[in-house]
Amino acid sequence: MQGGAARGIYAAMLQTGMPVIDIANRTRASAEKLSQLNSGNTSSAVLSLEDAEASINKYDLIIQTTSVGMEPDDEGQLVKLGKLRTNTIVSDIVYKPIMTKLLKQAEQRGARIHQGHLMLLHQARYAFEIWTECKVDVQSMDIELKAVLEGR
Repeated sequence: MQGGAARGIYAAMLQTGMPVIDIANRTRASAEKLSQLNSGNTSSAVLSLEDAEASINKYDLIIQTTSVGMEPDDEGQLVKLGKLRTNTIVSDIVYKPIMTKLLKQAEQRGARIHQGHLMLLHQARYAFEIWTECKVDVQSMDIELKAVLEGR
């Protein structure tokens, strides 16, 4: 995890009271800085990407919060999912391509996936509702957003 998205996601997860949230990053210093947001009862280990990959089978939820795997480098992937358990939830905040290499690999291994364009969509929805005080139909917006991102 790194950057604003990782920070926001980690903070939100802490607020839910999750007992364990481990952080893996390309640089240990960035992961340690992010872990400093934790002032509660959540256990947060700071891991290298190699350590995270080696112990990936112990996680119920994996969230990839970097731009790795986004066009034009859509073949990029930070962690291999060889030891991934079936039914683990794998989320990638990359929205183009919608099905990143990470998500494809996760789906092939029986994981439940969460596509990044949904985060983009809900951010837009909330902003629109705040500014206009009008509710919007997210389902139809999802179809349109997918079409735009896939170039249809």
